[in-house]
Amino acid sequence: MQTKTLYCYECHKLFVFSFGEQSFYQKMKLNTPRHCPKCRKLRKDRYADPYYGWKGTMCAPAHVTSGHTRIHYAPYIVGGMRG
Repeated sequence: MQTKTLYCYECHKLFVFSFGEQSFYQKMKLNTPRHCPKCRKLRKDRYADPYYGWKGTMCAPAHVTSGHTRIHYAPYIVGGMRG
C-alpha cells in the first residue's frame, strides 16, 4: 500500500491518508475517511457537546425580553425539561 491523497467533504481540501492509517482502517474494518483529521476532530468535539445548538437560546438580553428573562431548556438527554 502507498499513502493516498483524499478529498475532505467538509473543508474541501486534500489530506494525506498514510499507510499506517490505511492498515488501521482495514484491521478495524472501517470505511475510508471522508473528512480530514482536523474536520474529524471538530465534528467529534461538536457532537460530544451536549449543549450543541442550544447555547444561543440559553439566555436573552433584557431589551429583547422586555425585562423578563426567557429560559429555553436543554434537551432531556442533558437533564433539562422536555415538553
